[in-house]
Amino acid sequence: MKTIIGVCGLILLAGWLTAARPGDALSDLGMKMYDVETGVLENVKNESAWYFFSSSAMRKVARQIPESARAEAVKTLGKVVRSYVESPEFKKQYVDWLKNKYPVDPPTAAERELENGASSEATKAAMNEQITTAQQMFAQMPASSLAMALQAQIQQSESEIASLEGEEKTSRTKEVAAQKKMLAISKSNPEEFKKQYVAYMNKYMAGEVNNSLAEDEERMKEARIHMEKRKKQQAVLDAHSDIKPVLRKRLQDFIVLCNSVDFTAKLTSTGYKQEFVNPAYQRKSSEWKMLFRIGKTATLSARDFAQEWLSQLK
Repeated sequence: MKTIIGVCGLILLAGWLTAARPGDALSDLGMKMYDVETGVLENVKNESAWYFFSSSAMRKVARQIPESARAEAVKTLGKVVRSYVESPEFKKQYVDWLKNKYPVDPPTAAERELENGASSEATKAAMNEQITTAQQMFAQMPASSLAMALQAQIQQSESEIASLEGEEKTSRTKEVAAQKKMLAISKSNPEEFKKQYVAYMNKYMAGEVNNSLAEDEERMKEARIHMEKRKKQQAVLDAHSDIKPVLRKRLQDFIVLCNSVDFTAKLTSTGYKQEFVNPAYQRKSSEWKMLFRIGKTATLSARDFAQEWLSQLK
């Protein structure tokens, strides 16, 4: 894996290759356009050093490119790369990657309710309407039917109490005892029973409404907090969605690097390797050394292409 300067590095290396046989360069190297597309995306995703795989076969072909053909080859492939970067396909890939890097949580059911205008007052009004309907129904029912309903409630409560513990079990047991006491007069004094039962149910339903409203308010509170979180997440995603600042910085950095290379630098052989005579050059980055090896013609052609691209980025 050779470290190269992103899109521009891809232009440089692949540009040399297209000079041999432009139409067949990728297939000659066992590559497809998919490989180039993937390479460009990977390079854009990295914020500092970018990577582009170059096999020994690719480097061998590159070394065979005549000096006179290198500048035009770089420009030719530069247009291919730029065309792909500006294509809808690349933009979609880039946005999909951004969504993974800067995820935005999906809205919860409570958030959708808030967005549709839900409020505690509306919920309370709906519940009160249900209570009114239930009260009207109780008023029309005979005491015997209400007694049957209460008997079913008692049986259900006793079944649930068996699995309860502590204060909850004690509270529910007292409630069942009160229900049984009420049920005991259903036959001897049905009118009084009905009066007590309706009062009991009114109190029960009012308590359920209050509990439900409290739970609903807590749910909406959490939904508002989550909505604010999602807004911040979306703002981060939106701030990175425009690829132009990324391209602008990559191109600027590349131009600076190209201008810093001393193509007149002297080399000396050290065993099987060649090293720069100037120790300061020996400490240069691998990207700087790569441009030196590629040569002045191809490097400056890539720089000129980068400058033109940069000037047209609005």
